[in-house]
Amino acid sequence: MTENFGLVNWDDVEFSNRNNVGDQKRDEFIKLQSGPNEVRLVTKPYQYIVHKWKEEGDRGYGNNVKCSMFHGSCPLCEIGNPPKQRWYVGLIDRKNQTYKILDMSPSIFQKVQALSRKEIWGDPGTYDIDISVDKNSGANGYYSVMPCGKSPLSDNDVEIKQSVDHESLKRRCKPPTHDEVVRIMDAIRKKKGQVSQTVESVKAVSEESVKAVSEESVKDASDNSKDFDFPPANVQG
Repeated sequence: MTENFGLVNWDDVEFSNRNNVGDQKRDEFIKLQSGPNEVRLVTKPYQYIVHKWKEEGDRGYGNNVKCSMFHGSCPLCEIGNPPKQRWYVGLIDRKNQTYKILDMSPSIFQKVQALSRKEIWGDPGTYDIDISVDKNSGANGYYSVMPCGKSPLSDNDVEIKQSVDHESLKRRCKPPTHDEVVRIMDAIRKKKGQVSQTVESVKAVSEESVKAVSEESVKDASDNSKDFDFPPANVQG
């Protein structure tokens, strides 16, 4: 299981089955629309580990809460909620030629990774890609990723790429502590009108019920996970 977060190379990610309080800077995230979404990636992927948390009785879609296992323990791991890997990637949205961040799922990552491993394409920052969304194709066909042909960056593209705040991307990936996760969960409960729990009460429950999170318990947590046999990722910067 990888414990890494932050900048990684496309070809260095090992998939494993496993919210930080946001940055002060408000970056704009891209929301992929149905149909084609042509973009140019201008950063390498920044990896983070996150849970999809939804308590019994919650009729919504749940909430993303970053995993604190990097610090040795995580309240969501302790209750059997499997974490998964995701990535922040800076890109140029070709619809309006502006810089945005894509919160990249494992299914999209694997498709971009496959392109990066093909000799004819290589580094995905050297060509535009079209991330198409087909909501009627099921989980396996929901996203498709196609290269649009190699082309140099324009002067405007270069200016955007040089202005990327890499430290902001790295900060977004920083794992919270165990207590911070408890407080985030508590804030979510309060917002939804649910009963809150203190850090102390969660710790008391954890001490009685927690079991070590095994490799087996997390190996299938990634979106559309199958056989992930990639080498471990390395944190840089």
